[in-house]
Amino acid sequence: MPNPQQSQRSVEQRVTELAEARQSLAPRDYNEIQRAVSSLGLNRVAPKQVIVAGTNGKGTTVTYLQQLLTNQGFRVGTTTSPHIHCYLERISEDGKRISEREWMTSLNEVEKGTEGLSLTYFDLTTLIAFHVFAKREVDVAVVEVGLGGRLDTANTLDPDVSIVTNIGLDHQNVLGPTIQDITREKLGIARPGVPLLFGGSDDNELVDELAQKVGAPLVRNNPEQQDQKNYLRWNGRDCAEKLKNLPPRTLVETRSLSLALQACEYLNPGFKPTLGDIDGLQAPRGRLECIELNDRLWVLDIAHNADGVSFLRQRLMQLDISDFVSVFGCMQQKDAASMLQALTSNRDDSTQARTQQIVITNTSGLNGRSAESLYELAVSYRIRQLELKPKLHAALQRALSINKELPIVVFGSVDIVARAFEWLSHKRRSAECL
Repeated sequence: MPNPQQSQRSVEQRVTELAEARQSLAPRDYNEIQRAVSSLGLNRVAPKQVIVAGTNGKGTTVTYLQQLLTNQGFRVGTTTSPHIHCYLERISEDGKRISEREWMTSLNEVEKGTEGLSLTYFDLTTLIAFHVFAKREVDVAVVEVGLGGRLDTANTLDPDVSIVTNIGLDHQNVLGPTIQDITREKLGIARPGVPLLFGGSDDNELVDELAQKVGAPLVRNNPEQQDQKNYLRWNGRDCAEKLKNLPPRTLVETRSLSLALQACEYLNPGFKPTLGDIDGLQAPRGRLECIELNDRLWVLDIAHNADGVSFLRQRLMQLDISDFVSVFGCMQQKDAASMLQALTSNRDDSTQARTQQIVITNTSGLNGRSAESLYELAVSYRIRQLELKPKLHAALQRALSINKELPIVVFGSVDIVARAFEWLSHKRRSAECL
């Protein structure tokens, strides 16, 4: 019987090798990718198509939208990134990932159809997803943008709804140094006459300007303006009433839920959600994932920028967690100073949980940041209650010994969250064998 982990490694290895070979041919040319997608007939891979961009919340929005549509009887193909445990997680139908055989079949077809074209790892993964969705004849394709929007391969689809969850500072080395630069890149998914749902703040006036220039009907997120046509109806009284009546155990991310519900209305005009539809929603793996082990609560979250860290602290309060122990590390290209500031600032803000101790650890991989450099940065900003444990298992073990009444929150990168999952799974298996 084939080992699932070996299978996913073989697929990812093949994609990685092909991407490395293709990128050595010439610089990436988005216009050429557009032409290739068109020649392969992959601009339209499903009767209904959605593109989801944004700085944070893309994966949650995609996951909520998929579940809502699946519950309505639609067959829904989705892409998400990054994966937590297995590369095969990146493409799924109705929340179930496709097989290695399908991956390989579509990879071979994409390789033939794009011969000589420079493609990245993310380009190839997205094109494989397009091929899979077309072959499976899904009813709806929901595709998450990998980076930015304007030049991302996801943007070669012809959407029926475009979603930008929010806009914050991240990937400035690629997208540009300012919010305005990043806004232009993310709003590149807008299309004439296609609804553009925006879940960010109202103070970004450039969004209105760019949407108007393109001719995209803009629907903004403003709970105070629910009666106006150009605001998300589901973030107003209607949505608030439903959320108010949910069981206390239910924790949904309101912005992502609002966007998903509004998109459902466009895709299926007869859509009338019930309380059960919302109550049953599950967040994607690695997003505020709670694990109980030996009477200790662990929370794992892939928050990897300042906005994500601030939002994590707000969400922890919703879980009645006001104080916690942090295990933190991040990648080299991330703005670690802003993330540390988001973690330690506004300690008197009753809407944000407070970290009582920070255990800093290594992030692995070619772009991983050393714990030592991150620790030095934190010290330079006079952040207190710091500990340095470069090896993740030592960091997790140390966190266990700090104030045993407090939950432990592991975050900062997908790498750290994935390895923490493995460590906790091993601990759980060991406990079960005793």
